[in-house]
Amino acid sequence: MSDDALRADVLGRLRVAIASDRLIGAARTQAAEMLQRLQNGVSLVVAGPKESGKSDLCGLLLQSFLMPAPPEAIAVRFTGNQRFDPPACEETPEGDVPTRCLPAALLAEVQLTDVAGSADATEQARRLRWAFGRADMVLWCSTDFTPQDAALWADVPE
Repeated sequence: MSDDALRADVLGRLRVAIASDRLIGAARTQAAEMLQRLQNGVSLVVAGPKESGKSDLCGLLLQSFLMPAPPEAIAVRFTGNQRFDPPACEETPEGDVPTRCLPAALLAEVQLTDVAGSADATEQARRLRWAFGRADMVLWCSTDFTPQDAALWADVPE
């Protein structure tokens, strides 16, 4: 059985289990969360101080030129569109996290979030706590690891 077929089988079995009366309470909730996680793929967050190369790194990963985030955005989330239909790939707001759709193969398996840096330390800490709570993996960008960076990084869960 191929990896794709195995993945589809697992997802299908989880959907059936959730829809059945066999799972109740916490078991149903856990199964629904597991299904959601498997469908979404790995959540990768790129974070670091302002002007540290986060967007450049995301552009390299996505093999695409990325427009800068609006100044009010705390992050930009990237999602995939393999058909590349420009009207479907416009930026869509999700609170203060714009979502940009790109025809990048990486985005079929990975959710990528570029956390915008802030000159205000309290705001930067808030943005990072928000992002770290949604990440499976964090890539930290910096030219040097300052004491301020270390203090922000201390909030990253294991």
